[in-house]
Formats: sequence, C-alpha cells, structure tokens
Amino acid sequence: MLLGHDVVIAQVFEDRQGHIGSDHLPADGCNGLRRHYHIPTGRFRVLLVGKDDQIKLVADSCVSFEEVVMRVENEPKHEEISLES
Repeated sequence: MLLGHDVVIAQVFEDRQGHIGSDHLPADGCNGLRRHYHIPTGRFRVLLVGKDDQIKLVADSCVSFEEVVMRVENEPKHEEISLES
C-alpha cells in the first residue's frame, strides 16, 4: 500500500538507542530529534513527517495503520512534486 512513497519508520526513545529504518540511532541522536520536533520529556508522540520536513500528523497515542496509509496516500509523490516545480 505504501510502495512508491519511501516511508521509513523511526523509533526514537529518551536516553537510549533507537532506529531509523534498519539503521541504529544513538541516544544523543534520539534526544536531538525529540528537541527538533518539540517532544517533551516523558511524552509519547507519533509524528508523520514529510520529505519537506513538514509535520503531516501528530498524535499523543497510537495511530492505526489505516490512518497512516490515508495520510501518506494523500501526499503527492516525489515525482509529482518535481513536475510542479
């Protein structure tokens, strides 16, 4: 369902290693991302971030797969964006 959208899942934790796709993300990298996206200490947050670094979805609890698919499918694909430029 998400083919062609280059979706990458990141697991970002407080003060411990996370992952972006299959790559390890050190604890200081996790903390940097939490600061960048203004995620308070001790809070769970789901973010869907576009390639343009704009936040497309914010939730303080789990989000259904269907919601993510809907948001991603409604975003223009990279090829569509470059044709409009």
